[in-house]
Amino acid sequence: FDYISGMGGSINIDNVRLGSHDLSVHTEKNSLIRMYPNPANNELAIDLTAHDQSLINVYDLNGKLVYTASSSGRELCSLDISNLNSGLYSVEVINDQKFNSKIAVIK
Repeated sequence: FDYISGMGGSINIDNVRLGSHDLSVHTEKNSLIRMYPNPANNELAIDLTAHDQSLINVYDLNGKLVYTASSSGRELCSLDISNLNSGLYSVEVINDQKFNSKIAVIK
């Protein structure tokens, strides 16, 4: 790759290797969390019916915790996200000693 800036400086990158590494988070099939709608506007639903208790944390792209909630039983949890800015958020669900993370888009 060659890059030449508007000021005349340049950057040359070579020996780039693109592999087939899997960067996804592996979870057990029965521990997956359903989250919808995605993208969301004012409310984000998380289906926790397969789990007894859950802790839900929502982080912005800077890693700042912007929302937290907990569920005490098997239920559909509804998060009021109307006060969050548009963008990408990491939604973490901790339950049954398992950790699940998903990306949510808020419009």
